[in-house]
Amino acid sequence: MKFDKDGRFHLYHSEGGESFVSTLTRINMCFIGGNTFLLILEVTSPFFGYWHGMSLLTTVLLNLLGSRMLNHYSSRMVNNMWLLKDGKNVEIEFMNAFFLPETRKYAIRNLGYYQPARVYNVHMFSY
Repeated sequence: MKFDKDGRFHLYHSEGGESFVSTLTRINMCFIGGNTFLLILEVTSPFFGYWHGMSLLTTVLLNLLGSRMLNHYSSRMVNNMWLLKDGKNVEIEFMNAFFLPETRKYAIRNLGYYQPARVYNVHMFSY
């Protein structure tokens, strides 16, 4: 195996993952900005009436909820994974849509844990 100067062997990289997350973030921000602008125009000079402003407000709030979901899921997506030289630890770099990516070090034995299984007819699943 070829380890780099930091003593890590690269195991995994998410091809196109960062660009996909950044594209989703840009689209979401454009929707938030555009609908907020339309909401401000509707509040200051009502053209369609009361219900249209409520619709735009609901759209902005749903876009903000989408931002929260995008941050939640993107911060749990693995961007890079390295095996450390000792063979017992891995270093995982997670993506994040709005902030800097986070890197954590895990012992390989801590990757398997007991959680309620999503597999049919299995109460607990271990790996």
